Amino acid sequence: MNFIKSLYKISYGVIWFFSILILGLLTILNLKFSTYIIGKGEHVKIYNTDLFTTILFIILFLCLFYLIIRFSDKIDEKKLLILFLILYCIAGFYLIFNISPVLRYDAQHVYNASVALHRKDFSILDPGRYMYMYPHQFGLLIYEYIIGFVSYNPKIFFCINLVGIFIINIFSYKITKEIFHNNHCINLISITLSFLFLPQFFFLAFAYGLIPGFCLLIIGIYYMQVFTRTLSYQHLILSCLFVVTSVLMKKNFIIGMVACMCYLLILFFKKKEKKLLIYSVITVICFLISKSAMLYGIQSYTGKQTNDGVPSILWVAMGTDPHNHKRAGGWYNNKYLKVYRTHRFDEEKSSEIGREMVFNNLHYYKENPDKAIDFFSKKITSTWTDSLYESIWTGPKQVAGQYVSTEFLHQLYNEKESDSTLYMVMKAFFILLFATAFLFVCKDLKKYDAAFYGLIFLIGGFLFHLFWETKSQYVYPYIFLQIPICASVFVKIFKKILPENINKK
Repeated sequence: MNFIKSLYKISYGVIWFFSILILGLLTILNLKFSTYIIGKGEHVKIYNTDLFTTILFIILFLCLFYLIIRFSDKIDEKKLLILFLILYCIAGFYLIFNISPVLRYDAQHVYNASVALHRKDFSILDPGRYMYMYPHQFGLLIYEYIIGFVSYNPKIFFCINLVGIFIINIFSYKITKEIFHNNHCINLISITLSFLFLPQFFFLAFAYGLIPGFCLLIIGIYYMQVFTRTLSYQHLILSCLFVVTSVLMKKNFIIGMVACMCYLLILFFKKKEKKLLIYSVITVICFLISKSAMLYGIQSYTGKQTNDGVPSILWVAMGTDPHNHKRAGGWYNNKYLKVYRTHRFDEEKSSEIGREMVFNNLHYYKENPDKAIDFFSKKITSTWTDSLYESIWTGPKQVAGQYVSTEFLHQLYNEKESDSTLYMVMKAFFILLFATAFLFVCKDLKKYDAAFYGLIFLIGGFLFHLFWETKSQYVYPYIFLQIPICASVFVKIFKKILPENINKK
């Protein structure tokens, strides 16, 4: 019994240590650096943050939060949520109706494959074709194939993304209520923060499964939180189904699934409730069965065999290659895809070469520790200090043959990123998020077990992209899930200024 209690204390200490380290580092890096993604080729540029302008926007944000808390007794949570949803709906349809439906890069490849599947063109699974090399996209392919029965117009994916964003923000609010026991002021700030998280809004024009996948994950997280309170099998099953489906939609969310299992294992150490362990068993079984069923269904429908695609070790080789500077250190570089092609899609041989590449990379860093520090520091900076997380870059770009119908949107998507006010506004926003999350871990983490999940998810994502291929667009969900704890810190800060108002509701 004492041993299990010790495991809980050790687990708490690990979460606390890594959270402090990561959030402190990200706060400092964002104060110092700003990353911009430029041009069609996804070129990465790192500049010094304009601190004067950023501080001005930080003050404006703080004034906004002060006013919300000051008049919290006069603000209804549901009405505030509905107001933001209406504003998002207006802005979302304005964007959707005035941008090009033309897709590019991976999003275009998956879309083309779904159209081909409707036309019974099964050559998409032939050796050398996109879906043959990237079978982890099968979940997204099936999703787009199903939507194709309604319309082939890619704008339908933008509309679904908008609905997905609504759902994400609503469930962020519901998770906040679960963690902080329905605290009115914290709920108001959480709602506001989720809708001020503008990169998520602009990802509605990114038809690549990011929004639907995250939507499924956050619903699963909510039901997991409810399950820890009720221990109801109904909530357990709902959580498992949504979390597993999110992984099938977007493989990166496997970190979210693993984080769920880690979180419940830690709660088991504290509560010694066996049902918390059953969650992991059911989740793994659901994942294995659903993945096998998906592959079997595709093979039966197309009459073609699937394979495992580009070996995972090549992505690690890409993410650790000291000479990979085509975009930035550790970002996508197709020379690793060439390894797979050169060896005629031989997974075993490609894996062997990949392992050798990783070994050589690590040996190089061992012999040149200064190069390791330089490489990984730049990789972390380029991944975590882009204040729009490529949400504008993934949208319609004139240089990519995409168009917009209004001057405002042309300026938004095509002017120089370093001149964009939006980048600086969001820079201030994210500095506040990182800093308040850091303060929460320092002061309040021990009081709220339910807050562990978001931090475990962040730690997992940070460590994963430290060695895996990286892009700034991959990491926004890890930050978004810190919103509840950030909201609680804002309320705590202003509570010292306005105690009589905070406690009215």
